[in-house]
Amino acid sequence: MSSRRAARYAGDVDDWVEDCEKYGLDACIDQWVDETAQAACDYSYKHVNGSLVLDGDVLPMEYYESRIEPTKESLAKGGIRLTWLLNHLFANQEGTTKPVPVDCSEADKKCSNAWAS
Repeated sequence: MSSRRAARYAGDVDDWVEDCEKYGLDACIDQWVDETAQAACDYSYKHVNGSLVLDGDVLPMEYYESRIEPTKESLAKGGIRLTWLLNHLFANQEGTTKPVPVDCSEADKKCSNAWAS
């Protein structure tokens, strides 16, 4: 991926979690739900010309093409917000993976002997 494409949303990251940092988890989740519902109304349930999508409608390629960028942005937001949420939920947790002080020299010898056979 080119650095230009990778940096497409770099300037938006702080905005995507700003309310979370200011107002806490409940307000944050409320905002995410509202944004998702609005995106569904704006993109999923309307044809390109603004008319409502009805059951059985055949969606033209233009419908899909016009939704690609909003979908990419939504996925990027989701990744950033999931990261924020996990960091928030596990902020006071200690890591679960720690190196165990074990002398592996005997196992290493057995392994090298097995390969020598």
